[in-house]
Amino acid sequence: MNATFTDRGARLDFDCAAAEIDGAVRSGPDGSIRASGRYLADHPGPIEGDLAAHSVPAQFSGRLVGDELHLEITVEGHAAAQTVTLVRGRRVKLVRCL
Repeated sequence: MNATFTDRGARLDFDCAAAEIDGAVRSGPDGSIRASGRYLADHPGPIEGDLAAHSVPAQFSGRLVGDELHLEITVEGHAAAQTVTLVRGRRVKLVRCL
């Protein structure tokens, strides 16, 4: 997963999904973060106009420790949260849905 943070929000790119955080992400004194946004799951193959993937609300919470962001993503309609660890400056090769 790769992530780009700006003063207007964040974009997270997964192998077969993407997420956007609305507004700047700020950490508290203890490094904790909380934000809301949207999550978009993709799927392999072509996407027809009437079957286009749609995004759903998501909540993002976690803790920034040094250069590592431990992030939990809770997607509306999904029972289990996804946990990821991001390291500042480290990019990974994404393998998009085929």
